[in-house]
Amino acid sequence: MSLFDVNLVSINEQFNPLISMDMVWANNLTTHWDINRRRDVSLSLVNAQLSETSGNEIVLGLGYRFGNLPIFLKSKQLNNDINVQFDFSIRKKQYHHPKNNRKCRSVDGRGKSDVYQSIRGLYV
Repeated sequence: MSLFDVNLVSINEQFNPLISMDMVWANNLTTHWDINRRRDVSLSLVNAQLSETSGNEIVLGLGYRFGNLPIFLKSKQLNNDINVQFDFSIRKKQYHHPKNNRKCRSVDGRGKSDVYQSIRGLYV
């Protein structure tokens, strides 16, 4: 047994956001959308298996900007904007994993089935 025995190697790549667009309309309405991507890869050197998790996410947002709201601090009055934003996201994940009949890319080329997961969320 060596001093540095490596059993697992992991790589994480994340594009958050991959593509994004923010818009402010003439009536102070704000809209935006994002496309995010993520991928995690793990190589187990104990049993020579490669596990992969990948996911795509779309975020749609709608909001409103309240402008020139006065804030009083001691003897000063500041005019500030307050943004209220509602985001709806749809995330789809795909698992390639060696356990529980999930797809495993092993060194010898054997594989099993994929597992998909869909997640929806509302953020304020």
